[in-house]
Amino acid sequence: MRTGRDNLYVNRWITDRQALSSGHSRAKSRRERKTGTLGERKVRGLSDGETGGCHSRTKSRSERQAKNWQQETGSSEDGVPAALSNPRIPRGAPLGSQASAQSGPPGDPRGGSGGEAPAVAIVDLTRAFRVPGRRAKVTAVNGVSFELMAGSYTALVGASGCGKSTLMQCIAGLDVPDHGSVHLLGTEITRLRPRGLADFRAEHVGFVFQDDNLVTSLSVRDNVALPGRLRHRPLPGSDVDRALERVGLRKLARRLPGQLSGGERQRVAIARVLASRPAIVFADEPTAALDVGSAGAVLDWFAELAAAGTTVLMVTHDAAAAARAESALVMDGGRLIEQVDGGDAGAIARAVLAARNASVALPTGGAA
Repeated sequence: MRTGRDNLYVNRWITDRQALSSGHSRAKSRRERKTGTLGERKVRGLSDGETGGCHSRTKSRSERQAKNWQQETGSSEDGVPAALSNPRIPRGAPLGSQASAQSGPPGDPRGGSGGEAPAVAIVDLTRAFRVPGRRAKVTAVNGVSFELMAGSYTALVGASGCGKSTLMQCIAGLDVPDHGSVHLLGTEITRLRPRGLADFRAEHVGFVFQDDNLVTSLSVRDNVALPGRLRHRPLPGSDVDRALERVGLRKLARRLPGQLSGGERQRVAIARVLASRPAIVFADEPTAALDVGSAGAVLDWFAELAAAGTTVLMVTHDAAAAARAESALVMDGGRLIEQVDGGDAGAIARAVLAARNASVALPTGGAA
């Protein structure tokens, strides 16, 4: 769904279009007043060459205004945002087909090969925050680089405060990194303007958060159908009903989020992703507030999404949940420490603990 900030830029785009249209109208009025009717031109003795010169100058001025507007808003000549007019990312393409021919940076921790372009590629990503009341900064993400292939299911794990949530928000375009680049489906989203970035997220990205982020004024069914409305391509009713059936909420479709339990609201968020079938899904602590049974069902649905071609990146501090993924990326101190295969919760927990102990030992251990 669009945030208030996204709506602000949409309104600005509409206002700019109206201003441009008004500018064309004023230019046309000035031209008509200057040249007059055909009879007036004969009386005034204006030649066709003079009239044509006036028209050419006004036309050039209008073309410059249009060109400046396109550069300002990042739009193509037909008004479509540059990110969505990219031929490497077809609108409405089926899952697994959005990966571009552009290859991301080397160093895929999952060992992708065969020339296939990664669905997610980040290079030297850095994000720091200023400490209130001090000149110092806290570096939450420090020079992280990795790639994720289409259809992969990856967990991002680490101790609390290691920077994993900040990293995911930068990758998803919800936060702006201080340095580095993020490529999703072949598009460098760190170069997109806010309006183009919002359109890209609505078209290709799905989110599942700990607090579900449902629209409280919409019914369960309308919340599931919302991504299609944001893309201006409503989802088929059968897809919405099928997604609700899969999460066991078909009978609660008319209820509001406030009438559901925490686990049920999280299942609505999952159904929203299942129905819209985005190319990439970002999940931030999706099982933290759920019981064991509900958490297991959520993780199963993530595995189904990955099997269908969706790239899933899940942030979690739960080693058991991370073990359900194909692989786990271990973070500490804002850095990517190592990659561990999924399936073994004990191995993931030991990797997180070892990374934390190494980080704590650095100030007194003399290591660089």
